[in-house]
Amino acid sequence: MTAIVRRGGLVLAVLSGVLAAARPAAADNPPPLDVGRPTTVQTEAVADLWSKVKASCIRETTPRLIVDNAGLSRNNPYVSDPLRNLMQAKLDAAFDSLFQSEQTGWRREIPPADLTTLRAYVNGEAFGPNPTVDFYRDSYLFTSANVTATPAGQFLLTLKAQGLGGCAAQSTAFVLPEDQIGDPVESLDSIFARAASEMVRQAKNGKTTVVYLSAEVEGEGEAPARWTESFIDQTRLAVNDARGKMSTKVIGSEQVIKVEPVSAEPSSDGEAWNSNIKVERKRNTYRVLVSILLPGQSQDIVERGLISPDSLPPIPVEQLSDATFTGATGKLLILTEEQRSVVGDFANATDVQDYSFRKQAPGVVEFTAAATDGGPDPVVAVYDADGQILDEIPSRAPITHRFRIGSGIYRLRISNTNRSSAQYQLISREAEESFRPLLPPGAEVKREFRDWQTGEIFQDGRRACFAITPAERWAPSNWRPIQPYIWFLVPEDAGDDPLLIEQKFDAAVYYDPQSPISGAVFGSGGSWGIPLSVMNNQVQSLGRGDAMSIESLEGLTQGNLLAIDGMTRDGQVAHVEYSLRGYQAAINEMLSDCGRREMRQLLIRR
Repeated sequence: MTAIVRRGGLVLAVLSGVLAAARPAAADNPPPLDVGRPTTVQTEAVADLWSKVKASCIRETTPRLIVDNAGLSRNNPYVSDPLRNLMQAKLDAAFDSLFQSEQTGWRREIPPADLTTLRAYVNGEAFGPNPTVDFYRDSYLFTSANVTATPAGQFLLTLKAQGLGGCAAQSTAFVLPEDQIGDPVESLDSIFARAASEMVRQAKNGKTTVVYLSAEVEGEGEAPARWTESFIDQTRLAVNDARGKMSTKVIGSEQVIKVEPVSAEPSSDGEAWNSNIKVERKRNTYRVLVSILLPGQSQDIVERGLISPDSLPPIPVEQLSDATFTGATGKLLILTEEQRSVVGDFANATDVQDYSFRKQAPGVVEFTAAATDGGPDPVVAVYDADGQILDEIPSRAPITHRFRIGSGIYRLRISNTNRSSAQYQLISREAEESFRPLLPPGAEVKREFRDWQTGEIFQDGRRACFAITPAERWAPSNWRPIQPYIWFLVPEDAGDDPLLIEQKFDAAVYYDPQSPISGAVFGSGGSWGIPLSVMNNQVQSLGRGDAMSIESLEGLTQGNLLAIDGMTRDGQVAHVEYSLRGYQAAINEMLSDCGRREMRQLLIRR
C-alpha cells in the first residue's frame, strides 16, 4: 500500500550520543526456528505448549479446555507496554489458529466477574470453596507468557499453562524477533536496587560483609572519582532500602553489609566481596553493568541496565588533575567523543578558570558553558600553544562553542560575566570527524533496538514519538561538523493531519543543490535503489508527490544498510551509510507508543 508522508518542521538541536553492553542471563540455547514455514514465534510456542498440555491435562471427562490467555506480565522488564499489546494479539491469534484444526481447546469469553475469580484462584491469590471455581474446575486453563534474555543478547519467549485441577505445562524457549523486544531505559537507582536486594539475600546472617567497589568506563579504564563515589553512596542507600523491605525472618537483624572503595583498608572481620561497575557508551544512552563476585559461590550477582546520560553525576572541578602549560596552570580535561560534564565555581566577579586539553588527531572540539544559578553564562575562549586565540565554527546554539583544530595541546579559558561569585557547568567533547547527533530539547530516549533508538518528545505541550539512528560511515572526512542521522517522528494526537509523519534522512545543507542525491538499500536479497529528494531543507525518501514508494518501504523494512550518495558543496563525492538493523522494531515501537498503530503500513512493508 502507498504510504503518505507529510513533511513537518521540527528542527533538531545538536546533541551527543553514548554506550553499549551485554544483556541479562537466561535460559539454555533455544531451538532454531524453521524459517521456511509461514509461522510466527507465537504459533511455534503455542503449538509446543499445547502438545504438552494434551499429554498431561486432557482427560476423557474433559476433552476440551477453555483457554484464558493472559499474555505477558506488566512486570516483565524486557517488553514495553505497546509491544506487550502486540504480543497479546499475536498469542490470541496463535491460539485461535491452532484451535481451528485442534479440537482439544477453545477460547471462549468468560464473564468478567468470573474471570477475575478464576485468575485469583489459579494464581494462588484466593482459596477456599467457591461455586464459580467448582463450575470451571475441569475446563478452565490459564496461560501466560514470559520473556528472558541470554548472555549472547537473544530474547526468549516461553509459555506456561496452569489449571484449577492440577494441570501444569510449559513450552520450550523460542527466540523472539527484534520487532517484539527492546532494551528499556531505566533509572540508575533501579539497577542498584536489584543488585542490593540480591546482596541482602546472599549475605550471611551474624557476619559482616564488606563490598569493595570500583568503577570503570569501558575502553577508557578507571571511571572519574565522582562517579565511583556516587556509585558507592547509591549502593549503600539501596542496601539499606533492601534490608528494610525484606522480612527479618529471612535475614537476621544482626546482618551487616558495608560498601567501601577498593582503596579502603582491608577489613579484618567479615567476608570480602569484590564489586565492579562498568559504564559502556552507546548513542544517546549509557549501559551500566554491576558485577559482584561472591567467593565460594557458583553464581555471582550481575545486574545490567540502559540509562540516560543525565543519570551519571557531573565531575567537580577539584577532582580533575592539575595541569601546567605555557603561561598558566589549570585543570586537565580528558576529552572524548561523548559529553563530559564538569561543575565549578567562580570565586568573584572577575574570576577566570583555565583548563588544558590535548587533541591527539585533527578534528573538532566543542564546549558548552552555562550558569547554574540563574546568572549570565560564562565567556569561552580557546588558545593554541602560542597563546593565539582560535576562531569558532558557527553554531546555532548560543552557548555552544565549536572549534576545528589540529593535534596538540590547547588552553580553554572560562571567564565569569556575573557581578559576583557564580556557579557553572562545563560540557565538553571531541571528534576526529563529526559529532554524533544530539537529541533536540525535550526529547528522551525510552528504548533501544539494535542500531536504532526510540523515545518521546514534548513541544508546545504536544507529545510525539520518534525513532533515530546515526550514520555508521560518511565521507569525505572533515565534510561536516555533525554526523548524519535518520529521524522519524509521529504526533500522539493526529489533529488536523492524520497522516503526518516527519522524516529526515540527512540535512540537505551539506550537499550541492545542483547535483542529484541517490539512495540504495543493501540486504540478503541483493540491492535496489530508493527515491530521494530534498524538501524543506531535508533529504527525504519520497516517490511521486507526498507518497513514500513501495521500493522505499520494502528497502527500509527488509534491508540491512542504506547508502546515500551525492556531491558536497565544494565538488567532492559525498557518501553516507546507515544501518537498518532495528528499523522495523523501532518504527513499530514509535507508532505503538503514540497510539498510531494504524500507520504501520505507511512505514513498514513485510
